[in-house]
Amino acid sequence: MKWKRPLQRLGLVLGMLFLLALAGEAVLRMLSPKAGMEPLLRTGDPALPVVLAPSREGWLAGAFVHINAEGLREDREIPLEKAEGVLRIACVGDSITFGQGVEAAQAFPKLLEKALDAPGRRVEVLNFGVPGQNTVIEAEYLRRKVLAWHPDRVLLTITLNDIEDEPYQDLSRRPWHVRVLSRSLLLQWLAPQAGAALRAAGMGGRTTETGYRDGYRPESSSWARMREALSAMDADCRRSGARLAVLIHTDLGPPLDERYPLLDIHARIEGFCRSRGIPAASSFPEFRGGNPAALKVHPLDAHPNAEGHRRLMQAWRALFHCHFPQVG
Repeated sequence: MKWKRPLQRLGLVLGMLFLLALAGEAVLRMLSPKAGMEPLLRTGDPALPVVLAPSREGWLAGAFVHINAEGLREDREIPLEKAEGVLRIACVGDSITFGQGVEAAQAFPKLLEKALDAPGRRVEVLNFGVPGQNTVIEAEYLRRKVLAWHPDRVLLTITLNDIEDEPYQDLSRRPWHVRVLSRSLLLQWLAPQAGAALRAAGMGGRTTETGYRDGYRPESSSWARMREALSAMDADCRRSGARLAVLIHTDLGPPLDERYPLLDIHARIEGFCRSRGIPAASSFPEFRGGNPAALKVHPLDAHPNAEGHRRLMQAWRALFHCHFPQVG
């Protein structure tokens, strides 16, 4: 009997915490961007596990997405053969290039098309971005699909997590705690707060920066595979008469000032590309001094919003002005 009252109190506390958790989850879901569309088609091919599902449209991360019959995020069908006098640019990358969380017209490929197009010089920029791809997969995608559209320039936007060997995994194959975390917005918000508190208490914990530094170590096999993929992409582009250029996307998690901790990784990627004769640059100068929270589509989603994409477009335009002055 002496345990009855403490157990009742414990049950009351746990019940209140459960109700608070349900309320927090409900509030976050009400505030989260509209979603529901699955844009990816699983191919079953390990070399090219995901592509965009053709002729599909709907809401994804708060933005309306239309995928055309060729499997591109384009509002129109694109003939393989380009029109006479058109400079065709293919933008390759992951969900950043795809424009997750923004309308197609707000994503940097369309902004770049408007910025480069001019009287007497028609420029066509096609969005070949596919969420979940990394550089190794993008090299295969370039070879199998992108080059069929005969681009004159191929613009690869590298996100630092492209170093991951398995950027896309079927959720059903992941550990149970990962599946739970991926479905709960409240847990997604609490997890980084808990990690930061543990690190502040001196209890360690792996950070995103730690993961990047492990992946980009000079002796890392993942870094070796990325270098091989970049070299293959450059060779394939040259054989087809195109030129490859690379932009390193700025991570919107850390402060965007002198405390930004990842510039050495930007420099490592940029340095390798330049050693191969591939024009490359970091987008950080365009993001420097910005407020990361004001550049994300959502507090729980670090994809760039419309302003972030405008800055990416400016970074690409600066790269064009430097390396392709006849276009930029």
